[in-house]
Amino acid sequence: MTSCSGWVVRTSQPPDVLADLQQRMFQLRLIRWLRGVGYPASLRGTFISEEEFVAQKNNPLIRAERFLYTLTEMLVLPLDASFNFTVFLYQDTSQEAGAQSRPPKLNFHDCVTVVDVPLNEWMDNVLLQPADFDDGAETEFDAWMSSEFSLQGGDYNSR
Repeated sequence: MTSCSGWVVRTSQPPDVLADLQQRMFQLRLIRWLRGVGYPASLRGTFISEEEFVAQKNNPLIRAERFLYTLTEMLVLPLDASFNFTVFLYQDTSQEAGAQSRPPKLNFHDCVTVVDVPLNEWMDNVLLQPADFDDGAETEFDAWMSSEFSLQGGDYNSR
């Protein structure tokens, strides 16, 4: 389990080298995504309307705002110092045809500020792709996270 000022990333697996690596790689990608500016260009006109894309193009907070609002339906962080959220990683064992090769869907538990992240072959491959902290560089992880958090708070229960 890794903690980072008010939030926790943990896995369902017993501690081992692979679980630790997946956890750390996911956490680095999540931090990188949260620090990004605007929405990834690949979502323009798809998950993100043209108007929303242009309006938020230079917004350094939009990703963090969407993340917070989707998890909590709050627009600002509470003043309560004990507030935190958890990202729970687990191995997706789905046997459904193609399930391992497509982007996973996140499962939100807004009442306890937890998001479940299924780890499948697609995610393993995405976590291994090169990435740096260049604001202009877009990764497949960035596009996936932005699409998962592009919904308005409360809408995620209807997908």
